[in-house]
Amino acid sequence: MRLNERTILEQPRQLPDSDGAMILEFPFLVVDEATGNNRVYPRAVMEQALKTAQEKINKGFSFFSSDSHPASGMEVDKVSHLVTKVFLEKNRVMARISILPTTRGRNVQTIIKAGGKLGVSARGEGGTVSENGKERVTSYDFQGVDFCLNPAAGTYVGKESLCESAPLDMDSQNLPDEILEARFYAARREAGYRGTWEAYRKIARREK
Repeated sequence: MRLNERTILEQPRQLPDSDGAMILEFPFLVVDEATGNNRVYPRAVMEQALKTAQEKINKGFSFFSSDSHPASGMEVDKVSHLVTKVFLEKNRVMARISILPTTRGRNVQTIIKAGGKLGVSARGEGGTVSENGKERVTSYDFQGVDFCLNPAAGTYVGKESLCESAPLDMDSQNLPDEILEARFYAARREAGYRGTWEAYRKIARREK
């Protein structure tokens, strides 16, 4: 099950640049607190997930990431940055990234240098169980941290993909079609959704 969580990139730490790359550190999740999708990431689960991810990084594995969630897997022309470190800082899950001087990376660098605010979206897979009205994450496989333009709207929620900050599944069954259609186009634009309107409507309405 895909577990994607979005938040706003607030005052990231900017470290010295390296060979045209912009180096940033920022939080992308908070442990033991419910996200906008009513999902809780326990500290113990995230400690293990981050340990595993950092071990991969230390062995030379590259967590390629993009300026939007890749809809069909990461490809070379989609790469804007690399995740070079993941760690816990108190209750915050932190990432250090190197924004590369690729076409997409330069776009992100320009937006940040101009003072623009971007959303960040953790990308991973894992399992959940329902507990006390919330979803508790039982396992998590970190896969990257992507950027997004508008984390507060237009978030796609499908059968296997959930993104933070716009819990469509809470009220989508009762939304008028015109509002749902607006979300559909925003999902295609902002979250990389590639399905049809009919498929999106069917998922949102929970129709079989």
